[in-house]
Amino acid sequence: MRQALKLIVDYQTNMDKKPLVHLEQVSKQFGKGPVILDNINLEIQRGDLIALIGPSGCGKSTLLKLIANLIPASSGNINVGGGSAESAREKLGYVFQDANLLPWATAADNITLPLKLKRFSRNQKYKIARKLLSLVGLQHAADHYPRQLSGGMRMRVSIARALSTQPELLLLDEPFGALDEMTRDDLNEELLKLRLVQKWTGVFVTHSVTEAVFLSSSILVMSANPGRIYQEIPVEFPYPRTAETRREPEFQQKVMQVTEALHSLREPIR
Repeated sequence: MRQALKLIVDYQTNMDKKPLVHLEQVSKQFGKGPVILDNINLEIQRGDLIALIGPSGCGKSTLLKLIANLIPASSGNINVGGGSAESAREKLGYVFQDANLLPWATAADNITLPLKLKRFSRNQKYKIARKLLSLVGLQHAADHYPRQLSGGMRMRVSIARALSTQPELLLLDEPFGALDEMTRDDLNEELLKLRLVQKWTGVFVTHSVTEAVFLSSSILVMSANPGRIYQEIPVEFPYPRTAETRREPEFQQKVMQVTEALHSLREPIR
């Protein structure tokens, strides 16, 4: 796929026409091992919420780490926010598969960690932490330690921590994969509410077709060996989305479309 993908712009006002993320002919290989990602061309506009989905080993998480500058590309160019991926680190937040909370720190203290590194005052840090805890529905748990929180609550704290610096770009690496379906659905809805308030651009990895369709403005289906963008599927449903959205016939049709695209990967790709 030679041309950079033009992805749907969800927010129509006050958005820069230049892409927030631009990848040009990006490939990744670890040492002398197989090529993990091959010739990735991608544009993500401000306001997009992009899902990366595909078989295990297709490079979804690797692509996310390249955008975050957690690992270097083997070749190609990555531009985030008008500069290099390295220079854009302060513009993004990252949520890992595991909540990765400090076990000896309270929920509020975990949220303030990025702010401490930026030398915010104590009053500023905890004012932001209290606001974010309220946004994720955990205002009662500010002084709770991770061991006192459920899996879903720990992930809420992790997301609040990633949002504490008000990033332009939020990257999420399958953050809800280990949660039960009901908790996952609830957090999907909470995530969209947070996006409405903070208006960040997002890219997330998931193995759940339903989650990809519910959250995203566009889905990138990836193929493996090596990892490539196989198909882009726009998701046109308006925001905000609720539990009712999942029951709409159009929603089920979109789920089927993505499922069929994944099934087609079992056939040889030419």
